[in-house]
Amino acid sequence: MSRKKRSRRLLFLCLFFISGACALVYEVIWSRLLVFVFGGTTFAITTVVACFMGGLALGSYIAGRLGARTRKPARVFGLLQIGIGLYCIAVPSLFDHTVPLYRALWAATGGSFLWLTVARISISAAVLIIPTTFMGATLPLLAQAFVTTTDDTGGTVARFYGINSLGAFIGALGSVFVLMPTFGLSVSILIAAALNVIAGVVAIASGAPAAAAPSDASTGIQDSVTPHADGREHPLSGTVLLMLFGLSGGAAMAYQVSWTRALILAIGASTYAFSIIVACFILGLSLGSLLISRWINRIRSHLAVAGVLEGVIGASALLVVPFLGEMPGLVRRLSDASGATFAGVLGIEILCVFCLLIVPTLCMGALFPLVCAAYSRLRGQQQTSTTDGQSENDFGHAVGSVYASNTIGCIIGAVVTGFVLIPWARGGMQRTIMLASSLSGIIGTVFFLSSKPWNKRSRYGVAVAAWTVGCLLALLTPQWSRANMVSGPFMGRGEKVMTNVLYYAEGVDCT
Repeated sequence: MSRKKRSRRLLFLCLFFISGACALVYEVIWSRLLVFVFGGTTFAITTVVACFMGGLALGSYIAGRLGARTRKPARVFGLLQIGIGLYCIAVPSLFDHTVPLYRALWAATGGSFLWLTVARISISAAVLIIPTTFMGATLPLLAQAFVTTTDDTGGTVARFYGINSLGAFIGALGSVFVLMPTFGLSVSILIAAALNVIAGVVAIASGAPAAAAPSDASTGIQDSVTPHADGREHPLSGTVLLMLFGLSGGAAMAYQVSWTRALILAIGASTYAFSIIVACFILGLSLGSLLISRWINRIRSHLAVAGVLEGVIGASALLVVPFLGEMPGLVRRLSDASGATFAGVLGIEILCVFCLLIVPTLCMGALFPLVCAAYSRLRGQQQTSTTDGQSENDFGHAVGSVYASNTIGCIIGAVVTGFVLIPWARGGMQRTIMLASSLSGIIGTVFFLSSKPWNKRSRYGVAVAAWTVGCLLALLTPQWSRANMVSGPFMGRGEKVMTNVLYYAEGVDCT
């Protein structure tokens, strides 16, 4: 790669970092604004997450389909950044103007909670769909601009996705600990919008590169989905790959929602606690993607590695469960210690959360570029089998499809976990984590068996051994002490843990 191309890629990595930071600033502020619409409930958070991810999925899908027709995708990226910034300035005003509409709907529906909730979600989605769709289109467009060969898809996507997630980590913490306490909601939005506009102007003024032309390396490639030695095509199709990765996104959100609910019982239901959990989750995704970018182009079977990582996610999620059950007691002892300060306890809490989540989130971050590489190569092989090669550069199409499928899975996983699995009488946080772990194991098994790192007998032997270890971990995982879970930071200094729990329930909003 020439020095000019390397400098240009570095510039757009920095711009995508800014884009990720601004996106999380908006998400946090929108959550605060929607509390005035829904009340301080799970509905406000869930609506923002669902609208945010729905827009990302829609944007990535559209950009993936249309990106190959765009001669200057990086310039379109710049225009979208400007559009995001300008539109987000108007979002608080748009929310304010919906208040009379809510009043009219309240009267028209006779105060029906169900219909009013549906109306509030629909109106909020209508307000947020434009900027979130623009955000979702950015990664496929950059992939269209900077990926030159199928073999380069995974590495390029890993770097851009990792840097964007790292920006999101900074945005999540910065919005809560710096921007909102210092400047308030309105000025914080203006700051983020200004950064978006500046990033867009720089992208346009930089002489953004045209879409990368596909090279000869994009044909004749081999991957984990190549034909077997007997000449038969492997049964794992592109559609099945996308569906499985969507389920993987659902499992990831089941983990995040359950971990958040459990850790809030330990460190308190404060804005700081929620931001710490989300930030540590995003940091793990970023580091995982950046780490895999160094080796992804040397991996022969991306699906085999993806299968192993899914298995590690499931196993590590089970290993985390006992520690989650002990976290309330740890926090209580920290707060009871002589000389304990808020900053000191908060710092230890951040370290504990990071240590608990680092392994599964690292693996989650590495999964996305691996699946992008596998899917891109699969599409390349399908086109090679019907034409003389790839007729057009559709790397953005591959990235957009993978991103959209995973994001849709995340939306479904978040809603089902928060509103069905945890409040379910036979569900709850611990059982939800174990159910998601089983789902990760199934997905990992399909990925691994669908690859060809070794012969068939070896693959099945590894799968059986992995499931044996997983089942043993599940059987040996102790049940959480309900008394311990509900007596973390809430008992007061010097109080003893209650042992006689009269009533315990896990609902939609609280435990």
